[in-house]
Amino acid sequence: MEVKKLFLDRKIRISKSYLQLIEYKKQDYRDKFNDLMDILLPEIKEYAENWLGRAEIAHHIEKGKYKVEDFMGELYIATYDHIEETLEDKRLYVWMLGKINQIMEDKIVDDSFDSTFFKSINEYVEQEQSSMDERLTVNDEGEVVLEDSLDDTMNDKADKKYRYTVDEAFVDHDDNDIIENLNKQLKPEDVDSAIRRIIQTSTLQEKSIIDLYIVHSLSIVEISEVTKIESKNVQIVISQLQRNIVQLTGDN
Repeated sequence: MEVKKLFLDRKIRISKSYLQLIEYKKQDYRDKFNDLMDILLPEIKEYAENWLGRAEIAHHIEKGKYKVEDFMGELYIATYDHIEETLEDKRLYVWMLGKINQIMEDKIVDDSFDSTFFKSINEYVEQEQSSMDERLTVNDEGEVVLEDSLDDTMNDKADKKYRYTVDEAFVDHDDNDIIENLNKQLKPEDVDSAIRRIIQTSTLQEKSIIDLYIVHSLSIVEISEVTKIESKNVQIVISQLQRNIVQLTGDN
């Protein structure tokens, strides 16, 4: 999968560039530091774009009020000032995803946004741990459909260009027989359609968790670090996603 490989390659390149960024900072080469960041961060910028787009769709923020470029500029400054805090190269990618998440949330809260939206994230996930269940069904023609259909224009840009697979949705699952069975029973296009529709009807927090898990290949612990959502609640979202996919085969 070309898009997935691009994300993984970028993650590796960011890790390998860690020492170079540290050296540019020591030499006070701010321009060179920023130039290297420009090369490294397309995927993190795309994550920020999707986050803002989803927040706009959910009416959590006013459409067009915020520009991704402003947040990315703050990320560059924060990374320059605090890059040593990541401690090791393999943590830099996760650290920067967490930092852009924090920058966006802090800015929106500072601008009189309802701060309880962020403060109650963990409580919300716990209360709504069944919210992803029963969102999909199969009609008489064998097509995967939403029980409550939504306008396709709500799909994220990432969803339109990315093809989701069983292997990626179950990457942390310890039962290989389930994965093998799903791949045998479900067509790749049905899996992709199912996951996109789950994302389409998910909350902003659920969307971010699934995005970070599948597209950015982050672990449960890393997703918790980025989103500040407790690991157990991140696991709830991933488990619900997996359960919905299993239900498409009729195996509950």
